[in-house]
Amino acid sequence: MLHIIPLQQTPNQSLSFNIGTQSIHLTLVTRNDKQLFATVQANNQLIVANRICLDAVPLISVDYLPIVGNLAFFDIQGKENPNYKELGSRFVLVYSEK
Repeated sequence: MLHIIPLQQTPNQSLSFNIGTQSIHLTLVTRNDKQLFATVQANNQLIVANRICLDAVPLISVDYLPIVGNLAFFDIQGKENPNYKELGSRFVLVYSEK
């Protein structure tokens, strides 16, 4: 199942959400006023830290980590990498359960 994660159009933000039995905490940080980096925790365990956010590239690149599913940004108007100014409109964050 796919879940769209609601985001604010702010350069730096943190949010938490539950999917199934998992508690996910996501922190997004903008560097150089354009590039997003993500830190993801699942059930209070660090999954990825400061991972660059790219269009249609999963944030979690290995299967052995203690998380079920994956997160990825998608540009619904082209093939650009996400920036905070268009989060939630042009760039959507999708959580895919495995």
